[in-house]
Amino acid sequence: MYPSLSIAYLSSIAKQEGFETKIISPNIIKNFSEEKFNEILNKEKPKYCAFTLFTTQVFNAYRLIKSSKRNGCITLVGGPHVSSLGGEKVKLECPEIDYLFEKESEETFRKFLKGKIKNKIIKMEGFIEDINQIPLPDRSAYLDHNWVFDSEHLKKPIHILISSRGCPYDCNFCYKDTFGRKYRRRTVNNVLEECKDVIKQGGKEFYFIDDLFAFDKKWIQEFCKKKIELKLNLPFKCLGRADLLDEEMIITMKNAGCHTIAIGVESGNQNIVDWIGKRMKLIDIKKVCKLLHKHKINIESYFIIGHRIDTEKTINETIEFAREINTDFPRFFIFSPYPGSKVWNELPENKKEKYWLNGIESDLRASNPISICEIEPKRLVELWHYAHDRVYSNPAYLKNVFREFFNRPFDRMWGYKLKAWLGYGVLRLHRRRFK
Repeated sequence: MYPSLSIAYLSSIAKQEGFETKIISPNIIKNFSEEKFNEILNKEKPKYCAFTLFTTQVFNAYRLIKSSKRNGCITLVGGPHVSSLGGEKVKLECPEIDYLFEKESEETFRKFLKGKIKNKIIKMEGFIEDINQIPLPDRSAYLDHNWVFDSEHLKKPIHILISSRGCPYDCNFCYKDTFGRKYRRRTVNNVLEECKDVIKQGGKEFYFIDDLFAFDKKWIQEFCKKKIELKLNLPFKCLGRADLLDEEMIITMKNAGCHTIAIGVESGNQNIVDWIGKRMKLIDIKKVCKLLHKHKINIESYFIIGHRIDTEKTINETIEFAREINTDFPRFFIFSPYPGSKVWNELPENKKEKYWLNGIESDLRASNPISICEIEPKRLVELWHYAHDRVYSNPAYLKNVFREFFNRPFDRMWGYKLKAWLGYGVLRLHRRRFK
């Protein structure tokens, strides 16, 4: 959906070391296929072909890796799937891979290009302490810039940025192998330089994908102040924790162009939230949702059903809590235990299925999930559908549409909300898609 940051960072490093680079983003190239990929390889004739592996896309990535190997390329891979599962196991899944990079790979990739590393599996020891030293991602190397945009944006194209790495929290469904638990933040000036580069590349909106963008109040205040002073008037959206947002921070971000904040709710049952290790109270989520509505910042909220200790009762509590807080863009996912997470590590070996090798739906296996709780997979799908029916048909949700229309009639947001209400609440298109 967005320009890949990880590959773009490595492209900058490769150029600094004297290499020429091109970046392929399959989602945005018209009529992309394996045949199209082979045409590009035949035309460009690269020596190396590098891939970022995400568990949700690894099936397709392996197909392209095999194609690049058949075309005589040296294949390099990194990314969350490699870091969490381990290079040895990924190599077994796809023997056509030549070199595997675990954890943050900017420093080890540079050493590899300099010829200082000969190992096939290259592991980063620790993490990069000063992430300001990493060059800005190379957004100019893409073969196509016709991005498929996110569903909630004010202007297009929208570019993703990350101002920090690491998360000190310990949710049991999340893996920490890529960026670790130590929170490391770029300086305000360093991030603003990237904002300028985004504008130079034609970007019209920013999306900060840090797990904890709204984390340090002092940093947020400085960033927003300088963003306004420099007249970087592009709107932005970001992720944040509900218990870290206060009214002053919300007002500051609003004034600097923030239109949407995404928060992880996960469950409407406090016992399950505690079991997850979220270290958050549902009452804090209610409070921040009221504040965000008050100051007209949209809320994207994430809910997971099928936690290991979930029951039908607790899932229904989650659905009713979602109706109560009435966020603008509620998202429901069926739990998938990802390699490297606490939940995954605690599963018996016979439960650690390699479900990703069969391909995973973009909404995390809503059509064909596995289940690690007492509820059968088929019933989880039924509850997933019911969650959409119940939340989007809520009369209060329609109020969100009208409120947005009367507040900002010329913005795109009210149209997205109307589409969600009609699609999920009235026509129930999700049931047709995953029948």
